[in-house]
Amino acid sequence: MRVKPAVVALIMLGLYIISTFAYIGLQSFRSNENSDSNIIHFRLDNYTRYNIVQQGGTIITFEYDGKCSNCDYQKYFLEKAAADYKNQLILEDILNSTFTSSKLTIESRYGNRTFIDPTENETFYALCDLLAMPPTSCVTGK
Repeated sequence: MRVKPAVVALIMLGLYIISTFAYIGLQSFRSNENSDSNIIHFRLDNYTRYNIVQQGGTIITFEYDGKCSNCDYQKYFLEKAAADYKNQLILEDILNSTFTSSKLTIESRYGNRTFIDPTENETFYALCDLLAMPPTSCVTGK
C-alpha cells in the first residue's frame, strides 16, 4: 500500500501545529509557576548557600512571627527588592513562631549583616553595600 506524499505532508503539518500549541501552553504554565522563584519559604542548605554567595548572589533571610505588627511592611519591601534584583538576590521568607519581632540577615561575598526589626533605610543601605551590582539609587540616595 502506497501513501501519497500529500497525505504524509498533511499529517506532518498537523503534528507541527499541535506541538507548537502544546509548547506555547507549557511555556506559559512554566513562567507562571516560576514567577517568584527567588522568593522561597524554607532555608537553603549550607552547600547551596555557599555556591550562591560564591557566584555573586545575595541571600536575604527574613524571619518573623505572624503576629508581628510591622512585618507586613518589611515583607512587602523585601519582596519588592527580590523582584527588582531577581538576577542576584534570593529571599528566604521564614515564618517563625518563636520570634516576637523580626530578624533580617543579608549575606553575600561582601559580608553579612543582621538586624532586629530593621527599618527600610537600614535594609536599603545594607543592600547597597552587599549586592554585587547595587542599583543606581544607592549613589543618588533613592
